[in-house]
Amino acid sequence: MADAAENDVPAAKALLSGHGDRWRLHVPPLFFFEVGNILACGRMRPEPDVARQALAQFFKLGLVTVPLGHAPAARAFDLSRELAVSFYDASTLALAESLGCDFVTADARFARKAAGTGHVRLLADRIT
Repeated sequence: MADAAENDVPAAKALLSGHGDRWRLHVPPLFFFEVGNILACGRMRPEPDVARQALAQFFKLGLVTVPLGHAPAARAFDLSRELAVSFYDASTLALAESLGCDFVTADARFARKAAGTGHVRLLADRIT
C-alpha cells in the first residue's frame, strides 16, 4: 500500500516548478530541521545515500527562510489554541499571514481546521 505522502509528489513538483518564476517559497528556519528529521526518522526512511542526496537537493531549492518575530509568534500561540494544532504548525500559518501569502500544506486535516483563516491551500489542489 502506498504512503499517502506519495500522492502529493506530483503536486509538490508542480509547485516547485513555478518557484522563482511565478512565486517565492518562504519557510520558517525549523522547516529544514523537519525535512532532515523526516529523511532520518520518518516512516519511509530512504537509504542513507538517497536521503543525503535529497537533503542536498532540498537546500539547493532557494527557499526563503523567514524568522518568526514576536507578533507572528503571538498569533501562532492564539492559532494553536483556537485550532488545537501544534505551535509549530500554527507558527507556519502565522508566518504566511504576516507575509500576506498562502500556507500550502499536504495535511488535509490541518487545512480543514485552518480553512477559516483564508491563508491555507491544500497542496493537492491545483496551484496556479
